[in-house]
Amino acid sequence: GRQWAWNSSSLDPGKACSREYFYRARRGLRPKIKSADILFGGYYAHALEFYHHLRAKRWIHKDALQATVQHVLETTWENGKPWESGDPNKNRETLVRSVVWYLDAHEHDPCKTIILDSGRPAVELPFRFQVSDEVWFTGHLDRLVEHNGDIYVQDQKTTRRTLGAYYFKQFDLSVQMSLYTLAAQVIWHVPVKGVLID
Repeated sequence: GRQWAWNSSSLDPGKACSREYFYRARRGLRPKIKSADILFGGYYAHALEFYHHLRAKRWIHKDALQATVQHVLETTWENGKPWESGDPNKNRETLVRSVVWYLDAHEHDPCKTIILDSGRPAVELPFRFQVSDEVWFTGHLDRLVEHNGDIYVQDQKTTRRTLGAYYFKQFDLSVQMSLYTLAAQVIWHVPVKGVLID
């Protein structure tokens, strides 16, 4: 009856509100319909993962972008029809536009994907490690990158808000970002300098 595997999705509510933790983590209660924000963010992250894998295989930007857009269109086609979020800001059209804009703007990204000893690009990396006899930490890293000679965890976020210092302040001392830094050091023995919020 006790939770032994923890990720940021259970640590954050556990830290903030014991009742929210009880309903979400222990009882597994979730809204019946996923929000447009969650679905959009998931599709977006999956598109960037797909693109970074192709680029790690030495695909040129134009071909990788075209394949990624096709992949997005295919993955957002559900039950014989296109995904409809009902949100004018986060829908299939704005998803494709966001992916194309981002990847075109970052064609010459100064952050280079780390290639692991296995030859696998360090993109969408699952992790699980034991902290004590009864506690494990689990999760996924979006990407490990090298930038200016240092190694960072890169975490992609989407938002409908204008970016400013107030937006990034929410990640100061974040359980999620601290867990990502720790995981990179424990699992892959990478001397991570920190997390880049992208």
